[in-house]
Amino acid sequence: GDFYDYHVHGDDGEVTMLVADVSGKSLPAALFMAVSSSILRTIIRTERNPAEILRQANDLLYEESESGMFVTVFLARYNPGSGMLRYASAGHNEMLLIRKAGDIEVLSSRGAPLGVVPAGSVKFESRELQVENGDLLILYTDGVVEAINQQNEEYGLENFTELLSTNRSLPATQLIDLVY
Repeated sequence: GDFYDYHVHGDDGEVTMLVADVSGKSLPAALFMAVSSSILRTIIRTERNPAEILRQANDLLYEESESGMFVTVFLARYNPGSGMLRYASAGHNEMLLIRKAGDIEVLSSRGAPLGVVPAGSVKFESRELQVENGDLLILYTDGVVEAINQQNEEYGLENFTELLSTNRSLPATQLIDLVY
């Protein structure tokens, strides 16, 4: 049920990226994931505001969510020219921005999972912040922080942020391998 996507906008080089997690298992979850991904991808091509993208997607997904399925989404749009990152969340985990100096910022915003609340009755909040060269944006789904070890202990956000902070200077591919 987890998926991610990104779209590079040709006109200004901005990048829209998202991570998402569909409720449920098996074929119904896979089908809802495909519908969710297609709807989001289509809206991303014409809409710039992350909160508005999620609102439009919610309105369409609510109509499709006959079995009570939903999808959590964190969506961000980054402008490499200005360094501005705008983001919104639909009930997804808080994302992390590790600053070059090592400070960690938790990126959160208000919004319900897509497909749960009827069209027009949910509000999503866009936030923005300045990203500097050397900052590290971490997008992930709950499978990372909710992983269970052999002692039945959850990995947790604290361990995840510590791992990222300690190893933030690694190239992205090595950091991904380390997380796995």
